[in-house]
Amino acid sequence: MQLLGRDIAAGTSARFAFTPDRTYEASYLNMPVFVARGIAAGPTLCLTAGVHGDELNGVEIARRAFSSIDPSVLRGTVIALPAINAEGVRTGNRYLSDRRDLNRAFPGSAGGSVARLIAHLVFTEVLVHCDALVDLHTASNERTNLPQIRADISDPEIRELAIHFGTGIVIAGKGPEGSLRREAAVTHRGRDTNPLADEGIRPLDPWYVLEFKRPGIQNGVYRKLKQGRYPAEARLDLHRMSVARARREIYEFVNECHGLGLRSVLIVHGKG
Repeated sequence: MQLLGRDIAAGTSARFAFTPDRTYEASYLNMPVFVARGIAAGPTLCLTAGVHGDELNGVEIARRAFSSIDPSVLRGTVIALPAINAEGVRTGNRYLSDRRDLNRAFPGSAGGSVARLIAHLVFTEVLVHCDALVDLHTASNERTNLPQIRADISDPEIRELAIHFGTGIVIAGKGPEGSLRREAAVTHRGRDTNPLADEGIRPLDPWYVLEFKRPGIQNGVYRKLKQGRYPAEARLDLHRMSVARARREIYEFVNECHGLGLRSVLIVHGKG
């Protein structure tokens, strides 16, 4: 995996600055970046905090959460940006020096205000790698809030993620326009990382044999596999599934089996 010009090898973690420059302009982007890449393939989770410079609890939570990660047992990748509004965190100010709210500037643009520039770079350089996002906030202006999740639960994936936190309060909603969580969700919905085709699939004859053997696999091993002489460690049955659902189920099944290190699995295809 390559992030911000750095290669992150499997089973390793790294901490570095978003930009190595020490110019005045770069000080707005001099936020810490933490990356842990697991030894096994899997999804990428992004943790963000400090979008508002006076909300510091999330900054420490993101740091502690990352510090507890062991890449040798991690499946997938965790990217933490614990102080996106680096200037605000350093000065204790909620907003940027131009009084703009960074959490209303996403996804940003390459031109315009400082807020829009920071938002654009975070989106295009980091969040493009993420499959899920958790944006941490803290009660501001000396208020006290109960622990809560704010999420667009009309999206099934976001709803499932919110439920897994086990927090008693979930506030449903897409979030304000320009907020990090809202724009990240919109961008994620428009991205399909599944490489399996779902269009132009040519029907096969019932007696057609579809097989593939990667170079290096011994013929004897492959023959035993076809004969069913290796016990299946996991099984997926595609009967009664639509093409769209089968495409999704196969992709998730293979990813999960790969992450668990399973060597022999069985997929039963449906009819038609």
